[in-house]
Amino acid sequence: MGAYKVRSAAFESIGNARFLLSKDIINIINGIFILLRLREMLPEEDLRTASTIFNALGSVVRLRILKMLIETKKPLHIKAVARNLDMDYAAIYRHVHVLRTARLLEVFEVGRSRVLTPRKPDLISELMQKTRDIHA
Repeated sequence: MGAYKVRSAAFESIGNARFLLSKDIINIINGIFILLRLREMLPEEDLRTASTIFNALGSVVRLRILKMLIETKKPLHIKAVARNLDMDYAAIYRHVHVLRTARLLEVFEVGRSRVLTPRKPDLISELMQKTRDIHA
C-alpha cells in the first residue's frame, strides 16, 4: 500500500506539472497576442522614428539650436548658430546632422553657406512645453 501512495503522489505531481506547463503555454500565447496588438498599434517603423526623434532631442546643445531657430523666426546660418552658442562650426554641424536626420530641421544650401530652419516649429515648441508639464 505504501508503494501505491508514492506512485499516486508522483503521478499527481506529474499531473500538476502538466497543468502548470499548459498554464505557462496559455500565458505565453496571451503574451504573444498582446505583443501582436501592440505591434499593430505601434509598428516597428514608428518606434524607430520615435527613437530617432527622442535621441535627437536628447542633447541640450541640439535643444538650444532648435530653441534659437524657433525664437528668431527666421533661418540662421550655421556659423551664426555656432557663434551664438560659443561652439566651433564642426561641432554644431554634427548636431545639425542629427537634427536633420530626425527631420526636425531643414538645411538649405545658399551658395557655399548652409542655412538652418526648423521643420514644424509649433510642434517642437509644443513638445518642449509637454516636457515641462511632465517634469512638473
